[in-house]
Amino acid sequence: MIATTTVRGKTEILLSYQKANEEIRAYLVTPDGNLEAAARATQQGVTDIPAAEAQTGFQNELGFWVRYYDKTHP
Repeated sequence: MIATTTVRGKTEILLSYQKANEEIRAYLVTPDGNLEAAARATQQGVTDIPAAEAQTGFQNELGFWVRYYDKTHP
C-alpha cells in the first residue's frame, strides 16, 4: 500500500506492507524521498523499527514500487 497525506501543512508518504500475516510495517517518507520513521504493528502492539533495519526494509519497499510503477506507466 502507498498513501500520501498532508498533516499540519506537511506532505508525507506512507509505504507499508504485511509480512506473512504476522505484522504490518510502515515507513514514513518525506516528499523528497527521505525516510523519517518506521514502525511495525503486530498483535502485541506497535514498535519502532531500528534505523538500520528500517533503511533496508524501506529500500526494498521503494524498489518494489519503482519497478511496479515502471511496468504500469511507460
